[in-house]
Amino acid sequence: MTKTLEHYEAYSTDMFWRDIAQTLVLTPSRLITDTADEFFGLLAKRGYKFVTMDEVQADEAYQTKEAVIETQPGISWFERWQMAQGKKLRDEPRVHESVWKTWQAMKDKK
Repeated sequence: MTKTLEHYEAYSTDMFWRDIAQTLVLTPSRLITDTADEFFGLLAKRGYKFVTMDEVQADEAYQTKEAVIETQPGISWFERWQMAQGKKLRDEPRVHESVWKTWQAMKDKK
């Protein structure tokens, strides 16, 4: 998660020369439940705090033109903004091999 946070923080500083309020979507899962204390502690150590969507979208950054990508669900605001400007997307952090193997094993059991 540290690498993922760094990934999106870099977009923020590259695009807006500052940290902007960001959105976070967590899907209910056992992983979130089992790691919540550690995850929210990581967010707090990095200076994150929770605000409303109205507060997030009040930031002028959210007025930036975005690309509407109907065939690619789950992409971030940053990626939509980059695509609208014709800029290359950053490489996303890679999932550690052990996590990937665990995920594949769980999928294979179904």
